[in-house]
Amino acid sequence: MSYTKLPTRTSADTNSAADINQLQTNLTSVLPQGLYNNALINPYMIINQRDAVAGIYTNNTYVIDRWRVVQATATVNVGHQTISQPTDLPYSKSLNLIEDSISGGTGKIGIAQELESDNAKFFQGKEVNASAWVKSASTNARVLLYDGTTYTSSSTHTGDNTWQKLTVTATMASSLTSITVAAQISTATNTNVAYNINDGVNVTGVKLVLSDSETNDMPRQLSEELALCKRYYQRVIYTGVQADPLGMGWANSTSQVIMHVNLPVQLRTTPTITVVMNFVGDITAGGSIVLSGAVYGNIANSNNGVVFSLNDTSAFVLNNFYSFLLTPTFTDEGIRFDAEV
Repeated sequence: MSYTKLPTRTSADTNSAADINQLQTNLTSVLPQGLYNNALINPYMIINQRDAVAGIYTNNTYVIDRWRVVQATATVNVGHQTISQPTDLPYSKSLNLIEDSISGGTGKIGIAQELESDNAKFFQGKEVNASAWVKSASTNARVLLYDGTTYTSSSTHTGDNTWQKLTVTATMASSLTSITVAAQISTATNTNVAYNINDGVNVTGVKLVLSDSETNDMPRQLSEELALCKRYYQRVIYTGVQADPLGMGWANSTSQVIMHVNLPVQLRTTPTITVVMNFVGDITAGGSIVLSGAVYGNIANSNNGVVFSLNDTSAFVLNNFYSFLLTPTFTDEGIRFDAEV
């Protein structure tokens, strides 16, 4: 990696416009290469907002944050591993995908992450490295890099079921709008390949960087990683503490409450919303339940949150001077926001 010397001054006046412009130019030239250590999010498989558990998953299903299943023909059992990680990555977790049928076959097994367009464009026309730590019994396990036009493959795993770091280097298309990195059992062009009973891949430490900025693995702080994940998926759940409600609102009429649920991190785009709440006795005012049979409707959502109405089905007459807290009947109930690529 090359470095550019950052001047402290270019003239007698250290606060001159020339000084500032020169510093900005030099910082722009080195910061993306020196500090943009990994373009992938949740590379060590730690964040799991969906509470994904071991089970059978189909193609393109998101499991832990930002990672989706690659599956064709094979029945894939996915597990979240917390032990026996690579020696170089003792702090990591991993995603283990195993063929789950009673016989072998032909297909694909793995995981992938796609960069959103604005982040992918940073790599237009540039040489990049993609790598992952992979454990597999298949000699067709590999890392694939796709720029929307061409697949480029790493060397394949030796198939001895040990952790190996697989790396692929390629120059990205000059007009790319997306990049996908996958660790999977397949051909070098992402087509189906023969697999045996219990073949699979265990994956962690996946990285995408500019070729001249390859560095040692240095994970982001957990709080930073979680905030990055929340751009694509969030859930707001009730903890059972009235002082920690899902949202707040006000009486819009004598029988309706308008509720706002605001998000701590703006989503990538307007999300798909799933409401998982029991609205029997969930609207409180002054510590007392006032809507004992509320039903929700008229959902309006954006990438900043959601607004919906709660209509009273009881005989209670609302006071339009009341303010309200949204507290579902049971803990872990709430709202899921999905804005994945």
